[in-house]
Amino acid sequence: MRPLSGLALILLTTLAGCGPGAEVATGRDLYFAYGCAACHGEYGAGDGPAVGLAHVKPRDLRDLTNYRGASSVEGIASTIAFGVAEGRTGMPGYPDVPKNERLAIARYLHSLVERQ
Repeated sequence: MRPLSGLALILLTTLAGCGPGAEVATGRDLYFAYGCAACHGEYGAGDGPAVGLAHVKPRDLRDLTNYRGASSVEGIASTIAFGVAEGRTGMPGYPDVPKNERLAIARYLHSLVERQ
């Protein structure tokens, strides 16, 4: 994952507006900008174009029972930061992603669960 420049994040946040829906929209933009969709797919189903490169199929993020760590917004943000340390998965940590951006991505993922 490559961090966004400050200007890019400001533009995303400004274009998205304010409020919870706006944060979900920003989280979706960040999900794509950081490359999460490459493994987890456009809608978090674990069917991204890089799925064949991983030794373990990425989780379907739309189902909270699939999470190895906590499935709360804060728990998902922590998993983004630290990855899954069990060694049986290809999910590395991304500590360079700012906390507010990890939380926005996690809120976007929760919105996918709610749409099911």
